Amino acid sequence: MQPDAIYAICGFDDIPNRRARGFDLMVVDDEGNQRPWPIVVIRWSKKVLGYVNKCPHNSVKLDWERNEFLDPYGVRLMCGKHGSTFELSTGRCVEGQCKGRVLTPIALTVLDGEICVVGVRLVEDDAPSDA
Repeated sequence: MQPDAIYAICGFDDIPNRRARGFDLMVVDDEGNQRPWPIVVIRWSKKVLGYVNKCPHNSVKLDWERNEFLDPYGVRLMCGKHGSTFELSTGRCVEGQCKGRVLTPIALTVLDGEICVVGVRLVEDDAPSDA
């Protein structure tokens, strides 16, 4: 697998403007082992931002309900377990128990209307979906 592999994870329009969506992917490490890789993708106007969906305080997922990631004002990511808030553009915790720590960013790009992750090796699911 090439290090510059690109994987489409959803359409750009699948995430409404100023909203976030979570994805539970499987990544393949350098030794060929597969491990869960939960991520959150934020669409803000024409930009997409992404982070590993794991609070730096105690490694819990940020969303308290499926795809609920933003604070009540809709301007920061918020840990649903402890209420810590994170700047969207940097992933830096600005309020809460992990203040000063940062979320792990992921590389994203938009190609042909698809949001894609870059720079990782994912397990591809070629099985038909029941959805």
